[in-house]
Amino acid sequence: MYTLDIVRAKFQKYMLSGPLKAINLFQVNAHYFHYPETGMWIIDGGVELVFQEGVCCIAWSPEYESFVFDTKSFEEIYQQDNFSQLNTEHHDALTRLVGKSVVSFQYGNIDVETVLDYTMRTQTETKSTELVLDFDNNTQLQIAMVTYTLDKNEPPKDFIFDLHTHLLISAGRLVEISAP
Repeated sequence: MYTLDIVRAKFQKYMLSGPLKAINLFQVNAHYFHYPETGMWIIDGGVELVFQEGVCCIAWSPEYESFVFDTKSFEEIYQQDNFSQLNTEHHDALTRLVGKSVVSFQYGNIDVETVLDYTMRTQTETKSTELVLDFDNNTQLQIAMVTYTLDKNEPPKDFIFDLHTHLLISAGRLVEISAP
């Protein structure tokens, strides 16, 4: 069963099990953003953080029709073959984290109203929207589910937490994100 507490407990176990072994980024649609000067990516598939004891993945789930936190691989969560793995090999902001250990982490959350049944009864659920990891080399990695504003010839701005649009990965600086 998929519950926030179970997934967070597994994430904690895996993230603290030893150095980060790999960071894998996945893209479904043709277009994504990468800003090497700031260490920021905006993608629509998912991100896998591979540790000694397992995988921490934030990925698009067709089953939930949103991004989810899970300890399965991207392929197991997404379950389709129309994606590509992005090449991060020569991107210093991400590659400098490989081999480093997580010393602390924190989640960002939002409360979401969900419809329970045909009577339109609702229930408030807390959903994780962000994970910020602090590494032993004094660097941070921010992964967040977002939407944003995009103006011609400008980088994205006005980030807002959103379970259904894109993933922001920032290994340069923490990006300010507003609640919906």
